[in-house]
Amino acid sequence: MRKTIFSIGIALAVAGSVLLTGCAQQTQKAASVKVGVAADSSIIDEPGYYENKTFGFSIKYPQTVFTERHELLSGEVLSVEGPQVVPALVLGLDDIKKGVALEDMGAEILKILKQAYPTAKRLKIIEDKMIKLEGDIDANYILMKWRYQGNIPLLSVFVTVYRDGKELQTAVTSTPGQPPVEQLKKWATALIVSP
Repeated sequence: MRKTIFSIGIALAVAGSVLLTGCAQQTQKAASVKVGVAADSSIIDEPGYYENKTFGFSIKYPQTVFTERHELLSGEVLSVEGPQVVPALVLGLDDIKKGVALEDMGAEILKILKQAYPTAKRLKIIEDKMIKLEGDIDANYILMKWRYQGNIPLLSVFVTVYRDGKELQTAVTSTPGQPPVEQLKKWATALIVSP
């Protein structure tokens, strides 16, 4: 099921579950995750920066905001959050789902979110459009609002790119207004993919 949840951005799973439970154990685990140590020299993983030279993508994020790291789940390459659980940012790399066009990611994310969180309420896609990332790279952009377990309001931004049979997705989740949605968009679209 964890691999399925990645399809909608593991940030939702992490942010939602940690937000409700407080999950002090998760925070303690996150503090023990080593940064900057990669088994593969084609990967740079430092506070505020992640790069995968093999697949040709990178992302810069404010290390003063995203201070806590999580152990990675299947399909994740980066999982960071703020000290109060949100905002949370997850970068994932997984196989493209068969039969799902890049333009149809909004419907796919909504479907998977409803399955993964049956108690979630008021799931609504606010924006679902194709955009261009730096370097003229096609991406699907989704802004969604929803209520985790029916009462915790969340905003989630997803940016998805298809490349060489892989789905590369950035997911940023936070509570409405903390920070403003424009900032969530900026963090999610900070993804740089080589042409």
